[in-house]
Amino acid sequence: HSCGIYIHEETVLNVRAWQSLNANPERSDFPESSISELLSKPNTAIGFSGGGSRAFIGSLGSLAALLKLDLLKNVRYIGGISGSAWSTTAFTYVQNSKSDYEFLGPVLQPQEMTLDALKKMSPQCARSFASA
Repeated sequence: HSCGIYIHEETVLNVRAWQSLNANPERSDFPESSISELLSKPNTAIGFSGGGSRAFIGSLGSLAALLKLDLLKNVRYIGGISGSAWSTTAFTYVQNSKSDYEFLGPVLQPQEMTLDALKKMSPQCARSFASA
């Protein structure tokens, strides 16, 4: 199945979903098995739990920390439920328009987490709405 999202008659996002016709799916049933960039990564997945806006902010913070630790490059799959699904979906689809660092924002140390510091967060950062 596939569908496109259009704004002013211009395609801005193409989405595809695959379904195996086998009772026991085989490796060849998964389209990512033919994408060399994905196959070069370890078979690592991250799943985030739900919880509304707290899960949204928490999962973005976790992704930012994994990026800062240079571990995010090893992740092949990412998913979430509820608020985390919003953040992981946004993170997945914003990849073509801005850098991960810009979207996820800085990782602050506990002593740096002041209202003034949070208000200086870039509006390009997905976590910036929490300090508004």
